[in-house]
Amino acid sequence: MKKYIILILIISVGIFTITSCKRSEVNDPDMTGPAGFRIILSGIANPSTLYTTDNGSLVTSVIIVRATNNDGSPAVGKSVIFEQYVDSNIYGYFDNNYNAVVGKTDGQGNVQKIFKIPYSNYIQGNSTITIKVTLSDNGRLDNSLSEIYDLIPLKLIARGGETPEGDIQIRGRVVTDGGAALQGAYINFTQGVAGPLITRASGSWDILVPYGWTGYVIPTKSGYHFNPESYLVENVKSPISDINFTAIAN
Repeated sequence: MKKYIILILIISVGIFTITSCKRSEVNDPDMTGPAGFRIILSGIANPSTLYTTDNGSLVTSVIIVRATNNDGSPAVGKSVIFEQYVDSNIYGYFDNNYNAVVGKTDGQGNVQKIFKIPYSNYIQGNSTITIKVTLSDNGRLDNSLSEIYDLIPLKLIARGGETPEGDIQIRGRVVTDGGAALQGAYINFTQGVAGPLITRASGSWDILVPYGWTGYVIPTKSGYHFNPESYLVENVKSPISDINFTAIAN
């Protein structure tokens, strides 16, 4: 009798083991599909360090954000919230005169906003504020509680504090071959300078680069080619204000 009981137990354990190890017929979710879709948000500030002026006037920084899908492709048409993170008693504002604004990513997954600080002489020493950028639709379709965001630090140095080192402004303008300003062109940089920048309604752009920087400035925009195709900046030691491009429709 004991042999039968033992045999039954062995058979039962074997059946349980086989059943437990059997792979489900339901396929794992596709991580590029709706169940696993996730957007990556990354941002920079240019310049990332703001210095007071002698008269305490306004200082500004361009907050540049890029959104990409988890396969590396641009996340197009996504709403991004820009806001000053409340971590300082120094307050600034965006072009809408509020400390928060919403922008939408373009065809390359980029969106940018200008942040302004009404610098006053009462600001002493060095301070840091943070710009928080958040994807407004959470970015993940299977979890409404997730939040896709990035925190972008801005360093503020008041008059009498540190002296700027290595920050040289280069700037220029993009126009069509008919002479009209071209808004929305991308200005790309090589050799470690963050970008791209997006030209303003006036076609203008500007950026701070390290002292002695050497690299190429390259304009791009769908439907156009440019003259020149690129501009070589070599060992920059003083501001450059005439890096201009002409956009010619294809």
